[in-house]
Amino acid sequence: PVTFRIYGFNGTGSPSANTANWRIDDVKLTVTTLAPVVIATQPVAQTATVGTSVSFSVAATGTPVPLYQWRKDGVDIVGATADTLTLASVLTSDAGAYDVVLSNGSGPDVTSSAATLTVNKAPATVALSGLTATYDGTPKSATVTTTPGSLGLTVTYGGSATAPTNAGSYAVEVTVVDANYTGSASGTLTIDRAAATVTLGGLVQVYDGLAQAATATTSPAGLSVGLTYDGSAS
Repeated sequence: PVTFRIYGFNGTGSPSANTANWRIDDVKLTVTTLAPVVIATQPVAQTATVGTSVSFSVAATGTPVPLYQWRKDGVDIVGATADTLTLASVLTSDAGAYDVVLSNGSGPDVTSSAATLTVNKAPATVALSGLTATYDGTPKSATVTTTPGSLGLTVTYGGSATAPTNAGSYAVEVTVVDANYTGSASGTLTIDRAAATVTLGGLVQVYDGLAQAATATTSPAGLSVGLTYDGSAS
């Protein structure tokens, strides 16, 4: 800086500090050399998993000190005006190209190179339960729980999206359908046969030379039965 001292006087002769009527002390003139923005370190591409934090940073010089404005896919990020951009608990929707525009009025704005953020889905836990049931004429489905909860799912039984009704064993396949999580599980749903009641009738007959047969009534009604007599069907 350069310092000036100004004196004022009335009368003749050469002015000096001793003849001055007034004085303005120490007027300083500071000359600052302006320097345009120069980026020294560019932001770097990163890969993250859903739920983790990510930071992008840039190092630059310039006089005055540069101002920063971070962008995602060319759109300003509100409030992102520091030399470091931190994204907390990222989602797949945060994936994209991030850059920063720097300015200091000493030259044109300077835009950093774009750094690509790739966000991978996080693993979800999938648990199967309720894999044993007894036939009662209604569809039977497995119970599926996920961590975190309330995730979208596809569930198939032996390759079909329809829950089975009949007794048997069915391969259960579960897949998470979610923008931010991935996961799967498999198991076997077993539907056991239900117990039926069989009541026999006509067990007392009088010989008449003809073949005699017993009767069978089932509950529930209408079930097929097979009758044998001393091990023979006739």
